[in-house]
Amino acid sequence: MQVDVDGSMPESFLALIQSLLVSIGAGFGACLRFKCVNTFLKYSINSSLAILFLNLISTFALGFLFGIRSGLVENQFLSSIFLLIGVGFLGSLSTFSTFIFQLLQALLEKDFKDFFFLLLASLFGGILLAAGGYKLGYG
Repeated sequence: MQVDVDGSMPESFLALIQSLLVSIGAGFGACLRFKCVNTFLKYSINSSLAILFLNLISTFALGFLFGIRSGLVENQFLSSIFLLIGVGFLGSLSTFSTFIFQLLQALLEKDFKDFFFLLLASLFGGILLAAGGYKLGYG
């Protein structure tokens, strides 16, 4: 590996490391999401509630992590941890595409009660939990 004159890593190597951190975190997040959803289904809890739960927990954790990060001086290590946990793990643990698909499915089935419950619980719950996590993390 070639080191720049100022002792820093080249941009291409840094980009590779960042991509690997996000990928590693995402792999663990996806595996945990899969395990959690299957556990919910095992106890006859529908997958929409499992995804809602995971999305809200992830939102709180991301707010918490962002709150901690906001109170610290930015450095390469902190950025790496945020990529691994915040972008990779929590981004994969929560799943926007599944949330949107569940909303579409509820609309197509004309299940407006589930549609509005999922929509409002995700949006308002997500905002409240992200804010609460941020407040707790920032102090």
